[in-house]
Amino acid sequence: MLKDQFAYSFVLMLRMIHIYGIIYLIGDYNLVRRGRIKLIGDRLSINVGIRKTISFDIEEIESIKEISNERELVRSSKSFWVVATPLFYKSLIGFQDEINCQITLKSQVRAYGFLGKARNITHINLSLDYCQEFVHTLKGEHY
Repeated sequence: MLKDQFAYSFVLMLRMIHIYGIIYLIGDYNLVRRGRIKLIGDRLSINVGIRKTISFDIEEIESIKEISNERELVRSSKSFWVVATPLFYKSLIGFQDEINCQITLKSQVRAYGFLGKARNITHINLSLDYCQEFVHTLKGEHY
């Protein structure tokens, strides 16, 4: 239908972008599903698919606490949200991941987002399946 209205090269370019988008979504989903948070030695590495990433030493953690509802969160423009569903999905699909853990850092740490956009982060908000185990593991480390 499109090839009747547009040039063949334009339709081919749209097909390639569509195929790339599907591959991107599959890759992002698999990265989110297979472990977003890794503790390697003294470093905590957090990836939210291929959307954003942050890595820092455990010694940079000032505090870590469990959150029972989102009103307890410290909201800041320097927050890093570690959720499988992007924040704007709530208006589209009606739900979002529940934040149940917050890490406060001693100093700002650089995080990288989509297309390499860098931001300085002071708070990390996490949605975890096993929040208590995660908090105990980090408190048992150097912190």
